[in-house]
Amino acid sequence: VPTLATTPALEAAQKAAFGLAPAAIGKGALHKKNQHRGWKVGAPHSLSHTMCADAETTRTIRVVAGLGNPGEKYVRTRHNVGFLAVEALVRRKRAGEGGEQEALDTPPAGFSERWGGMCASWETPGNGSVHVIKPQTYMNRSGKCIGAALKDLGALPKDIVTVVDDVNLPFGQIRLRAKGSAGGHNGLKDIGAILGSDAFPRLRIGVGRVPEGSDLISHVLGEFSEEEWAVMSDLVSRASDVLYHWTEGGDW
Repeated sequence: VPTLATTPALEAAQKAAFGLAPAAIGKGALHKKNQHRGWKVGAPHSLSHTMCADAETTRTIRVVAGLGNPGEKYVRTRHNVGFLAVEALVRRKRAGEGGEQEALDTPPAGFSERWGGMCASWETPGNGSVHVIKPQTYMNRSGKCIGAALKDLGALPKDIVTVVDDVNLPFGQIRLRAKGSAGGHNGLKDIGAILGSDAFPRLRIGVGRVPEGSDLISHVLGEFSEEEWAVMSDLVSRASDVLYHWTEGGDW
């Protein structure tokens, strides 16, 4: 899978976030950070990639989709680390606007039902918007929700980043790719089938390989160990750093 070029600014950001050497994030400099114009919860927007009639700027749409399974029994499972990461992103947004901070295993306020998932949306400077989605269609049918969202928003596959667990990465390692195969991940496979393209970014979070004597399903649907859960807040915080950079207008 081809990687993307880095810039000094992004290399520094990734090193701070991951504690690793720069890997595959980013072409283009960090954009100047501006204050958000306000918190919007699940409110419909009329969005388009065409020029707006009342403003000579293009409507920028950024969709962040964390994959997982709905229901309390799945909250601490490895397959749900995508949910945890995007929830950390929403907490970060809310914290900047004085919002309450919830426990890691408690979904933050700000989500409402939309497109067959739970969505938190806000506007960004320069006539843009961000939509953070947790599909509620279960992992293997994630594409239905994502396809509905992109169609309604008038967005393209390149406008979405998916956040998923990866059993081929050591626990705690994070990897970003601009596109690629599903790599055996059924959530990514379904999204690719619905969109008709694998050309969408994906942030993979390592949950560790299947232990000897176990099987894939038992591993990904099993809960993190107490030792792993103890550092989960830091792990999803590092992932949300990368996502926040992109939602603020940065490039991969």
